[in-house]
Amino acid sequence: MRTAASALLSLVAPEEAVRGLVISIGEILANAYVHGNKKDEALPILLQIDSSARTIVARVTDRGEGFEPEELPLPETEAEHGRGVMLARVFADRLSYHRTRQGFACLIVVKA
Repeated sequence: MRTAASALLSLVAPEEAVRGLVISIGEILANAYVHGNKKDEALPILLQIDSSARTIVARVTDRGEGFEPEELPLPETEAEHGRGVMLARVFADRLSYHRTRQGFACLIVVKA
C-alpha cells in the first residue's frame, strides 16, 4: 500500500513531502486502529486525501472518543510504542485533531 500511495502522491509533490506524508498517515492510521477503534475490526477508519498546488491534506477519522494531544507524555527512551504522534508531528507541516459526528479525526497537512 505504501508503494502505491507514494507513487500516486509523487505526481503532485516532491519525494520528501510524499515520504513524510506516508509516514505520518501510517502512524495516525495505526493509532486510529489501536487507540481510537480499540482494535475492533468491525469499526471503520476513513482516510481522505486532497491535494492542491501547494499542499496535500490527509484526514484520518476513527470511531473513538479522542484525546487531548497537548496531554500526551513524551515517549520513554526504551519504549517500543508511543512515538506515532511525535513522528507525525515531525514529518507534517501541520497536525491537528478534532471531534466529528462520526468520531475523532486527525488532519495532516504537508506542503507540496
